[in-house]
Amino acid sequence: MSAGTTHTGEWDDQDCGSKYSAICQKPRRTGVDPELPPTPSPTGSCPDGWSAFGSYCYLVVRETNEANRKDFNGAYNDCFSRTFSWDTTLASFHSYEEEQFVAGLVADLKPSVDPVEEFWIGMSLTSTDNYYYWDDGSPLQYVNWGVNMPEGRPDLYYIGLVAYPASEDYGWDFIGATAQRNWVCKTPKDTYMMTTLPNVSPGQSEKCGENWQDWTYNANLGTCYRFMGLTEQERAIWMDANATCGREHAQLVSIHSPEENKFVQDMVNRNSFDAVWTGLNNHITGRGGFVWSDGSPADYFSWDEHEPGNGLKMCVEMDATTGGWRLGECDTQMAYVCKRTPDPHSYTPAPTKQADGFCPKNWFTWGNKCLQFLDSWNTWTDHRNSCQTLGGDLASIRDSTEQAYIVTLLESVPDPVWIGLNDRDSEGRFTWADGTQVLYTNWDTNEPNDNGDGEDCIVMFGFNSGTDPGAWNDAECTQKYRALCQIPRDSQGTPPAPTLSLCGSYHHYGNACYKLYNGSYTREQAKTMCESDDLGSTLASINSIYEDLEISLMMRNAGIDSPMYIGLTQTNNSTYGWDDTWPVVYTGWASGQPSLNPEEKCVVVNAGVSNGGSWDDVSCTSTYGAVCKFTQGGIPPQQPTLTPEDCPGSDWSVHGSACYKAYLEEEFIVPWSAALYVCKEDRSSLVSIHSDRERDYVISLTQGDYYSVWIGLNNINSFGFSWEDESPYEYVSWGPGEPSGTNGDEQDEQCTQMYTSGGHVGQWNDLYCLEKWPFVCKYTTGSPLYQSTPPSEVEPKGKSMNVGAIVGITVGIAAFIVIVAALIVMLRRQKRMVTYFRSVAGLEVAPEQLFNDDNDRGGRTDSFDDAMLSVNN
Repeated sequence: MSAGTTHTGEWDDQDCGSKYSAICQKPRRTGVDPELPPTPSPTGSCPDGWSAFGSYCYLVVRETNEANRKDFNGAYNDCFSRTFSWDTTLASFHSYEEEQFVAGLVADLKPSVDPVEEFWIGMSLTSTDNYYYWDDGSPLQYVNWGVNMPEGRPDLYYIGLVAYPASEDYGWDFIGATAQRNWVCKTPKDTYMMTTLPNVSPGQSEKCGENWQDWTYNANLGTCYRFMGLTEQERAIWMDANATCGREHAQLVSIHSPEENKFVQDMVNRNSFDAVWTGLNNHITGRGGFVWSDGSPADYFSWDEHEPGNGLKMCVEMDATTGGWRLGECDTQMAYVCKRTPDPHSYTPAPTKQADGFCPKNWFTWGNKCLQFLDSWNTWTDHRNSCQTLGGDLASIRDSTEQAYIVTLLESVPDPVWIGLNDRDSEGRFTWADGTQVLYTNWDTNEPNDNGDGEDCIVMFGFNSGTDPGAWNDAECTQKYRALCQIPRDSQGTPPAPTLSLCGSYHHYGNACYKLYNGSYTREQAKTMCESDDLGSTLASINSIYEDLEISLMMRNAGIDSPMYIGLTQTNNSTYGWDDTWPVVYTGWASGQPSLNPEEKCVVVNAGVSNGGSWDDVSCTSTYGAVCKFTQGGIPPQQPTLTPEDCPGSDWSVHGSACYKAYLEEEFIVPWSAALYVCKEDRSSLVSIHSDRERDYVISLTQGDYYSVWIGLNNINSFGFSWEDESPYEYVSWGPGEPSGTNGDEQDEQCTQMYTSGGHVGQWNDLYCLEKWPFVCKYTTGSPLYQSTPPSEVEPKGKSMNVGAIVGITVGIAAFIVIVAALIVMLRRQKRMVTYFRSVAGLEVAPEQLFNDDNDRGGRTDSFDDAMLSVNN
């Protein structure tokens, strides 16, 4: 065994006469025999047609018709399909006697006409580090190489048993993976026949659609899989792997059960790789929890020991040996597995029972259930018992729309609350306490992480938890929090008494009143209509995620799926502003918006069942509905006053409500991602710009030394440009023809530079993120001006990040940028509306799922059915 070299701990065969140091061992004097790994029983029976030796059964498959012979993967799949047991694989050998037994089975077959006959066995060579291993996971303790083996075959990774019938000689040799050969199967005696997989046939199927010959179909799971990256040129960083799967009308593999995890693990082992990328990621920039790239719920986890932990690794790989998952560097080039369904529209959720009845006083109505927060602080189990005593259970959340509704309730809930999700019965496999199928998840950053191996129950964060309101986190079930309880609506109950509202026929929420006009109006007509009504309102301004969600839910409840004007307009060529003069403190742009078309200076909101909740810039002469709003008091947020002492360091400068620092030294000419994390080390972010004045000040910091600098605007998740610091995108300064999207090398331009000298000074240009430029960081104190959630006073558990470890970011990890933010704008720029609506494209919501607001919450009037909504045609 090597020591003190680059191969420390690795084994090598040597001449026994060579002289080395040694390691001795002797039994411990404990009086207790060491526990040995289990060995299959030598007793028991074999399946029909199989032959027994020791604790195992063997089957030699010789196809006299060459057309029926199989490549390595085909042979492996055939062995599996003969018993439907994961323990049935191509044969491994662990002694001379075992191999001779199989050789005898070959000799007992009808004599072959071939002078040399080859059979697939279960040995492979890893392509990454040249280690031999058995496909069934057993140790390599016996070898029988053929002549001149195992030398000189760098392009081959699979092993065959070579038989020489004339001389009764046998040996092992490398064979190309696609070669068609016979094969030998092996399985333990009394192999458990997996009755849950009666129709499993992990082979090819036309059900996999286009290029189906390249895909492996699993009938039990109803999905198709493809291993990618067999050659070094085909391996990819996480983002490119996901993009390649997308071009195959697929996604990086998502895994939702131990059976599927084992299936994928076996696929990786068959292809002789140590690890592969999966589709699981930590919302890439670290904001947001673990999500699958295909959008399916993160309801099952198979973490390796000490994973996932915290840190900057955001992409998840599977270990082929253990089947466990671990966080990896997203810019590592690896093999990967793609997954697609034969019919992406084949799943139909069970119909929701028509809502009827009423909710008790002070309970909130959603669909056919009633919701309420329990004020007492208690354990998950005690709160569940309380909910069950009331005739219900801890809340389950069916989809993003229900999640959005609950988030609007959290505006008055500062602390975490228990919900019904848990993995108490089976570690890593999450279920709802009320038995509802898991169709949706909304994990927070680095969650779930099962910190300390005891976090089996789920809390939802309130507004003061230091993270996004509504995000989910696993916690110890014995911790004490408030809870969100649900009960069925009472068909025998009485409707709540109507309550008075200062809003009249308007909908009351918070300190404002709202009204929807579902008609066809130009922007000017819509504005005039709002201003001429009873309250003298204006086209609505939207100042927080809660207000945005509220308006979207109003529109959905009314069945409105067409855009409606709001009060935002482009006041000049670079800046947006509200009609009611409220400062722009929040924006909720849709993908690719604003388009910056010079003819599109007005803004509409989409919140229908087909469009999701989002903003779009449109022509002011186009006709849409209108959202009117009357504000009852309230003070616009004010710019905070900063002094140099408020900044992260003495080398920062103050301008307006923020601190700035330009990194212009040569060592800071780096890709966008490296620049971002240098800023994060100082508790800041890449600079965001919100006015001509701020733009000019940033330019002044560069002293004309460089042609351009990185700024925080990016489109890394291909969802639309947004600021990294989550501030509103209400100011633009793009150069002519920008953003262009790609460069001359067809590389995606997803990051942004600002010219600081030359003929285009002050203008923005989208750029390939791996280019290297200096940058400017910006620090704010949590100003309400750039916050769409209430300020935080506590740091949530598990959210710390060792940014000091990022100080030494080098060009070697530059590609990290391409992935470093891929999905997070959903939790970043409008992390809000995007997360809860646009993340589910075309989400159809049945009317009975939408709430009938029979209660007053946060100043909201009693019922959408009886008042307030007033949709006028």
